[in-house]
Amino acid sequence: MIPEQYWHILRRWFWLIAIFGIAGAAISINGLPYVLGSASAYDASATVSVAHYVSPTRIVEGTAATEDAIVAEYTTAIAAYATTPQFTDAVQKELRAQHINMPVSAIENGLVVKATPQLFRIEIHGSASSAKTTDALVTAAANAMISYAAEEEKRVVWNLVVNLDQQHDQLVASLQDLSKKRTDLLTKAISNAGAAFSSRPEVERLAGNTALLSTSGGLLNEMRDLLTGVSKVLGDPALVAADVELTTAQQELANVTARAGHVRASHQYGDPLTLLNPTQTVETQAESIATRDLAILGGVAGLVAGWAAANMFDKLRAKRQAEATEPLTAAGPAGDKRLRKLIERSAEVERRARALASNAAIEHDPTPAGAE
Repeated sequence: MIPEQYWHILRRWFWLIAIFGIAGAAISINGLPYVLGSASAYDASATVSVAHYVSPTRIVEGTAATEDAIVAEYTTAIAAYATTPQFTDAVQKELRAQHINMPVSAIENGLVVKATPQLFRIEIHGSASSAKTTDALVTAAANAMISYAAEEEKRVVWNLVVNLDQQHDQLVASLQDLSKKRTDLLTKAISNAGAAFSSRPEVERLAGNTALLSTSGGLLNEMRDLLTGVSKVLGDPALVAADVELTTAQQELANVTARAGHVRASHQYGDPLTLLNPTQTVETQAESIATRDLAILGGVAGLVAGWAAANMFDKLRAKRQAEATEPLTAAGPAGDKRLRKLIERSAEVERRARALASNAAIEHDPTPAGAE
């Protein structure tokens, strides 16, 4: 139940409260958007594409179905880097180089990175209150991601080249041993076969090409067939086994040499990540407060202010009425002193009036002195 005092204020000052409420709603609708500033915001986007991936064993370019899956996983891994503190720090350094200072929380809240593994793409979206900051934020994020992938590839390529060089040296040494082994087996087989076998054309031909057999180079098919035939004639299959082993090692060496050259030339492909779509910034309109909400907000604030004003005016009115009707004695010691002065002054005036009246009567009396 509302106390009588409040009902009294409401009945007497309802017009003042209503004026404040209407004024508050009008001010809120017309002035609050300007006070809060513009609701404009900016959104920027960029697309980064995965060009290739250098694994610890080979370069994967995403051409075959199996390699597509590897590159897709690599795309997801690069996008996951955007959630690390190292990525945020790299973006912050890029922004500082452009004389833009943004706290870590603003960078984390303003950036959204999404990977599309099937297309080998990474979408980067950013938002901020100014076009320059938004553009710089997304561009810095793209550059940080591209730089991270390039640095990682350098480390992988260096390790891969070192491993391939070691394999190359091992295979070269192995080929030398296998070539010598094949030559020794052939020479021993021919010497043990006797004159009958040594005079055969194929044997003589092989014996005349021992220099070729002792090298690490591959044999022509004709020579290899001849070696196989001689091994059958001589009854020594170890010659064929040694040649097969040597041929396998030669193929491995050619493979390693080609891979090493391919890896060394990997930088001709460019960075593993490329900027497919440069940063594009557009202005967006943030959702503003509805007019009805502004009116309600301003009206409530105006009613509260009007109620406070009504209370103040009511107290002032009551105080003035009390001062007008309050007797002097109610003023306390100061009022008593004033009253006493007034009484004394009245008594003094009365005495003076009586004295004047007495003097006037004596002056106008017609009876002479001593006539009695």
